[in-house]
Amino acid sequence: MSLWGLYWVTLDSDPDENCFVIAKNTKSAASHEALILGCESRCVVAKRIAKIPTELEDKAIKSYLTELNKATTKENDKNTKKHPWPDYASDDELNYFGIEFRMFDGKRTAEYEGKNYTIGSFEEVYLGEQPKLIRSVSDFLKEINDHPHGKWLYRGQIDCDWELMPKIDRQPFIGKRGSLSREEYERWLLDQFKRKAFPFLETVPQNDWEWLTLAQHHGIPTRMLDWTTNPLVALFFAIFGSNGSRDGGIASYKHEDSLVKPVELNTPIGTERRLVYEPSLIDQRIIAQHAVLTAEPEIINQESLPKGRKLNGIGISASYIDNIREELLKLGYSEHTIFPGLSTVCAEINNVSFE
Repeated sequence: MSLWGLYWVTLDSDPDENCFVIAKNTKSAASHEALILGCESRCVVAKRIAKIPTELEDKAIKSYLTELNKATTKENDKNTKKHPWPDYASDDELNYFGIEFRMFDGKRTAEYEGKNYTIGSFEEVYLGEQPKLIRSVSDFLKEINDHPHGKWLYRGQIDCDWELMPKIDRQPFIGKRGSLSREEYERWLLDQFKRKAFPFLETVPQNDWEWLTLAQHHGIPTRMLDWTTNPLVALFFAIFGSNGSRDGGIASYKHEDSLVKPVELNTPIGTERRLVYEPSLIDQRIIAQHAVLTAEPEIINQESLPKGRKLNGIGISASYIDNIREELLKLGYSEHTIFPGLSTVCAEINNVSFE
């Protein structure tokens, strides 16, 4: 076992500087942070939370020495330490222990062995402002009270840190496409879906927009990003499937753009600007979810976006997700109503308990 340990280092006067440090002892961990911040060691508290296995140290040394070998001058080599630690724990080192940061009730928080380790936000520490989060359906409706119906689109995500990114641009699909370009991969996916989905269709899509919408709603990675004109549907998606371990988020988007007309543009594949599409009602889920989609180019050209657009983010407190889920159920928003079909009818029946 290595002599090194993972330490949680805190500053009462500066909680936005709380961090994980790898060092040999508490004094060394505190001194490292004090040196970086230019404060006295007595202002810093370090607590050991884990031992560093030898295999992790060996891996860190190997990576560190590889970087040292890239040094351009002998003078740099003389002034450089020969061991990577003490230092701040890297993402790879934290991942080794299963530690990752996420937002929890508005705070950057990591969990390890049942304990939370929190970093204070700049706004909270220096401005005295508490993070603004919704904790109920009524909180959310107040936040969007000035959004005229039909002028704004909404998208809910169970992690407020997630980017607004279409599925085709996420891992593992970037890796799966190999040497194919994004457009080539899109066309292959769509061709495969058209060929294999045809026997199951009651209504045959009339253009690529309809095909891509159908493919998107059944899990095929596309350039389409799902939105809704119904804010409570977005709120449902922000908490659906969440275990309450992290803050959810809702994006509200006023696009100020005219809706695309498929008769004028048969396919979004190959376009280099964001397009807004209101799909035909060819599927029950599209109807239930009040769906609108944006076709996202591989690279967003800000100059091509319409003037007057607005994009806002709304956080959802992790501690209140179960309460909000219960409120939505009372309002008629459930898995069955959002994903209509026999499978969700059965799931809803199976979830009833008489205990």
